Amino acid sequence: MSLKQKAAHLAHTNEMLAERVEQMLELDEPPIKVIDAALEDLQSYKAADLEKVKEESSCGGERLIEKLGKLYPQDWERRGSHPEFHNYNMQMTVEHLLLHEAHQLYGMEQLRAAPEIDGTSAECYLRWYSLIVGSRSSRGRFPD
Repeated sequence: MSLKQKAAHLAHTNEMLAERVEQMLELDEPPIKVIDAALEDLQSYKAADLEKVKEESSCGGERLIEKLGKLYPQDWERRGSHPEFHNYNMQMTVEHLLLHEAHQLYGMEQLRAAPEIDGTSAECYLRWYSLIVGSRSSRGRFPD
């Protein structure tokens, strides 16, 4: 997967995880769909507009951070009905999101040696992605 595809995949997956957060806040134990990476459309990721992906990632991340920052301690225990995880709750959702971002960032770092991908330097991808992740980690408040 190219850096561009990884960035688009990350934006899409984070959007789905943000929807889980919304569902768990609004509903009692909503059914949670499993994210199947094998069914993702990698071609659509390859054709994605990088500027649009960057804007959506940044704005979506800001909204999610704001929402998470306003949660009460009991909100972190709100549950969803996940077919693979028995005790799936808000905290686990956020942990999955952060682990997924770390995994994707690691993959981007591995691709960094490539001088140019899809007409955009690997450094450019990493620079904007680091800004997004940096703003999330410095502004987010998660339970201890």
